[in-house]
Amino acid sequence: MKYVINWLACVAAVFLMSNILPDRVSYAGYGGLLAAGTLIWLINIVIRPILGVISLPITILTLGLFSIILNTLMVMLADSLLATVSFGGFWPSFLIALLVSVFQMVLSSIFKG
Repeated sequence: MKYVINWLACVAAVFLMSNILPDRVSYAGYGGLLAAGTLIWLINIVIRPILGVISLPITILTLGLFSIILNTLMVMLADSLLATVSFGGFWPSFLIALLVSVFQMVLSSIFKG
């Protein structure tokens, strides 16, 4: 259930940002939306934990703020790997990463038990 909630949060964040910033965040149809959300979800499951361990000293020095930058870099990686989506640079990717985190917290508290 946790993986479904995280996947839903990724798709919802991309969808919401494409409605808030339609000139910056775009995807090619609902297939592109699902592909973007799925790729962000997979990157967060596979690559992010490895980079999180490597960047642990920087995260500790910045009191956890570097983890938001790491999330942003993961979203930018998904943007560079998919030709059907465009997140429009650092700040829209930052907002998507922030929304993914917020949606994951909210959805996991709703479906906790």
